[in-house]
Amino acid sequence: MSVPGSSQIQFPSVLSADFAVDQVTDPGGAPADVLDLDLGFAVKGHIDFPNWLGGTGNVSVYADQLGGGYNQKILSKDITITANPTDPAGTTPIPWTLTYPADRPSSSIPLSDPSPPPGSMVYNLVAVFIFNGVPSDIAAFVEMGNYMIN
Repeated sequence: MSVPGSSQIQFPSVLSADFAVDQVTDPGGAPADVLDLDLGFAVKGHIDFPNWLGGTGNVSVYADQLGGGYNQKILSKDITITANPTDPAGTTPIPWTLTYPADRPSSSIPLSDPSPPPGSMVYNLVAVFIFNGVPSDIAAFVEMGNYMIN
């Protein structure tokens, strides 16, 4: 499991723009790498974003089933990023939380409990941040690791 984890968002002359996944929580408790679909789960993190830029961003989580055919975006949420002109050289931490199943995109196939054969109940999860406010490649991802989801 690679949570907590982070990666740098590429910006000219900004060294501290980061996308982070801080924790994955499951109301069922330990172990943290086994998620119970019946109870749902949440992925929490933050974005350290430069104050001079505002717009809309999107945070999504993708799941790729090991040994199976499931490969879907399982969580997605748009977030509003407000510029802070009083401190344009700094960064602001922007917290985010995605909850399954509430933030499951309507276009994705729900995870099943248990997963149908062939395949396993183990999924590799990746979180992705994309900034939509300007026509550029402002984005980052965090490899969250493998989770058993049942």
